[in-house]
Amino acid sequence: MFLATTAIEDFWDKASEIMFLGPWCIPDKICMESIDSTENKIVPSPWYPPAKRIDAFNYCYSLYGMMITELSARLNKLHRVSYSDKYWQILIGPWLFL
Repeated sequence: MFLATTAIEDFWDKASEIMFLGPWCIPDKICMESIDSTENKIVPSPWYPPAKRIDAFNYCYSLYGMMITELSARLNKLHRVSYSDKYWQILIGPWLFL
């Protein structure tokens, strides 16, 4: 089975059964009904149902909170300063969260 990650057909292994990573991998010229009816399939979204997205966000946000606390302590020690967690959250928070 070949996983198509792009709609550019030149990158596909057409000798194999094709599984599309998402609808963005299907060229406009291929009809959606023909994809669903043949051996070619679309990988189901790991974020369906929407509750999974909420659970993932909550997990990442709690991990972010724990990491800011740990990183602020280590960065203070490394730089020989005593800034608050809020200081480090403002400085490195956006990078860490993304």
